[in-house]
Amino acid sequence: MYLESSQIDIDAFPEQFAAERIAFGTGAPFKHIAPAQLKVEVADLEPGSRERICGRNGRELLGPVEGA
Repeated sequence: MYLESSQIDIDAFPEQFAAERIAFGTGAPFKHIAPAQLKVEVADLEPGSRERICGRNGRELLGPVEGA
């Protein structure tokens, strides 16, 4: 199970849980993307946890992309 970052307070979760179970999301096209990016940037996270939330968790969840 993964949580999508645009609808939650990332800092409300322990960092290990956040790094393993939160995937970056923006709410687009109904919301602007920049606030979602800022939310992850200002969260109290180690750089490795931030990288997982912003990329690796989504790739693991969705699998490989054709042609990428």
